[in-house]
Amino acid sequence: MGFLIVLAVVAVVAIVAALSGCKSDANKGMGTTPVGSPDGGLAAAGADAGATCGDGGVGDPTHCPPPPDLEIVDRKTGAVVSGTTVIKIVGQKIQLEVRSKPPGHSVANIQWTISGQRIKDYTQSVAAGVQTELSPADLQGTSLDFYWINGGNQTVQVSGQVDGTSKTTSVAYNVLRPTVDKFTVKTSRVSVTLSHFASPGSPVLAAYQATPPPAKMGCQWDAKVTVPAAAEGKIALTQKILVNRSWTNNVGTTRKFGSGGALVLDDGLGIQYSGPKSIAAGGSTTLNGPSYSDSPWIPLLVSDKAASANERFELYLMYKHTDSDSIWVTLRMATWSWAGQTTRIGAPAAPANNWNLPSGAAMTPAGSANGADSSQLPIWTGSYSSASWS
Repeated sequence: MGFLIVLAVVAVVAIVAALSGCKSDANKGMGTTPVGSPDGGLAAAGADAGATCGDGGVGDPTHCPPPPDLEIVDRKTGAVVSGTTVIKIVGQKIQLEVRSKPPGHSVANIQWTISGQRIKDYTQSVAAGVQTELSPADLQGTSLDFYWINGGNQTVQVSGQVDGTSKTTSVAYNVLRPTVDKFTVKTSRVSVTLSHFASPGSPVLAAYQATPPPAKMGCQWDAKVTVPAAAEGKIALTQKILVNRSWTNNVGTTRKFGSGGALVLDDGLGIQYSGPKSIAAGGSTTLNGPSYSDSPWIPLLVSDKAASANERFELYLMYKHTDSDSIWVTLRMATWSWAGQTTRIGAPAAPANNWNLPSGAAMTPAGSANGADSSQLPIWTGSYSSASWS
């Protein structure tokens, strides 16, 4: 009797286990075994069925498309750049677009985030050097245009909602910048001289050393730049000046010529002082010699009894990639100045146009100095040509 009871219990346990296994197999792998198999197609053929797309849970889930996401596209090349590292040269234009992946899904609430020193644009003309910053609206559209003005490892990230679900993606950039091997400014002295190249034979007050020979310009510049591969372009110097000159005539009236206390473009030899120089990819170029120096001066007239100048300068060593939509960017910056005053001997009665040695004569730096690393762009409104009398 006890033996029969044990058999009955075992049979019940087996039936329950079998029923349980069928249910588990149906949930795990329903429809994954061939029709006509002993379990009617309910055998455990995998643990994925029931999580599939559009077939009632009986298809292969590996065929389901991934949920929609965001991707970043380089509009210049058409390449998808999300999740990659892109090499660019400082000052090259970056043009990106965000879209859904796959296409056709709605994208809303876009927000771009860009690391590093980035701007929307920079333009130069004699009238103005203008830097334009990115606005909040620029960072909330499907398209994004900007420039990096310094090098280094940078990241662009974009977030948004794809069909109402928050998503984020990004692209890394390695922004290469030219190497400045040398950038120095060297001053001479302030003189009253008859031998200035701009006014030979007539007295001038100038940043100029006439003697001992050879004559030296007031400020001499020496730069050498090496660029990375694929960074063919131009290098140049751009200078700003604070114009401040005055004369007092023989009856005591003072007239002034200046830029209103502002640094303006020193445009006498162009926005790119004496013109830019080309630089080959991976190559080096120098800017030095007489063309890359300055010797500001003011005329000394027999109708005047005193004259003075006190001016300062900002000198920018700049680079521009060969791409037509690239911008000029700064590599180094230096400052220098000159000042001095003089009086006419025997003025106001003396008829001769002879002048005393300058007093208060000074130039900075005293001697030679290195320019400082900088990404500051030269900004100005107005030029030396537009300075005014008062």
